[in-house]
Amino acid sequence: MQLPHEPIVAHSFSLAERDRRWGAVCALMELAGIDVLVAADDVNARYLSQMESDAGPVIITSDATVTGFALGPGVGAGARSWISDLRPSQPGWAGGLQERLEELGADRKIVGVTGLDSSWQYPNGNLNYLTFVALRELFPRTRWVGASSLVEEVRLLKSAEEIEVLELAALAGDAAIRAMAEIGQPRLPISQLWSAGIMAALALGAEVPRNVQLAVGTLNEGTSLVTQPSELLLPVGTTVHATVYGSARGYYSPQSHTFVVGERMPQLAPAWVLVEQAWSRIWDLLEQGVTLRNMIATAAPRDEHGPIDVRVRAVGLGSPLQMESLPRSGPPNWADQSLQDGTCIAVDITATVDDVGGPWQVCWSDTIVADPHLRRLGQRPMADLAR
Repeated sequence: MQLPHEPIVAHSFSLAERDRRWGAVCALMELAGIDVLVAADDVNARYLSQMESDAGPVIITSDATVTGFALGPGVGAGARSWISDLRPSQPGWAGGLQERLEELGADRKIVGVTGLDSSWQYPNGNLNYLTFVALRELFPRTRWVGASSLVEEVRLLKSAEEIEVLELAALAGDAAIRAMAEIGQPRLPISQLWSAGIMAALALGAEVPRNVQLAVGTLNEGTSLVTQPSELLLPVGTTVHATVYGSARGYYSPQSHTFVVGERMPQLAPAWVLVEQAWSRIWDLLEQGVTLRNMIATAAPRDEHGPIDVRVRAVGLGSPLQMESLPRSGPPNWADQSLQDGTCIAVDITATVDDVGGPWQVCWSDTIVADPHLRRLGQRPMADLAR
């Protein structure tokens, strides 16, 4: 039984974008000698199908014939506009995969499966063991290979449609932080900051932010991380390191910035200068072909006033986004990969200055894209919020 096909979709990526993704995956499948690819994990399945939720596996052949499996009714009209062969998932470890793989004659073919090899988020893979055992017993002559890195190679480079959505998400995150900073006053409940940020993001036509984190600190009481609305009152002299994951059509862009509640704190000025200088060095360096390792080394030299921490994270490698810091995690060679047309990264800079009553810390992150010229997706530095 097939699910109903709904060709008219609002807020959906275009069929041209679908064809671009499928074509890029098929081209890499041909190079790797893969006949059939199974996107067995939620992230890659959603990328290839546009399922909103209840996403099951997606199977794509080397000639771009695609079958999707729905775990429930919430896949959305976007998926139905992209995939004509959208089936309800069957119970059991392999779901409806057996029937479709038999139709494709997979028993003597090379089949790639996401989760069987390393990925950005899961260096050791994340395929359900019982699912793989079941498939291997059902198709004993099939050669099974990992396909996570193949699909992620496609996902890493963004199209014009994706960049447009990521830009809206970045602007929404910035607008939320700006609204929280403007409304922030002593004795104001943190829940009102939350409301102001969400309303500012929605006013731009974006979605409710995927995540909001506020690191709220005072001179005498240290810093506490607030991850949900609270009736806690903001004292005078509070520093807030706000991180908002702006969201648009399922794409998230992490934006962060420091602001002060009440009177300005001159103690923060030296740290903010370091952040601005680090961003200036990055911008002077950035050009297509520069490696991420060079970017980090240039932006974060040891300073006599205190350290600068720079993290570069891939944007769009997950749904929700999975963002891996460098050089702590991710594939060993990722730091040596160069920026190219369609690369989209989040750059997060934090500076700390040890001084009387300190340490004093400020942060600012933004999203950078090459399309083809390098540009920032967020707003200009909001230095007036921190000084």
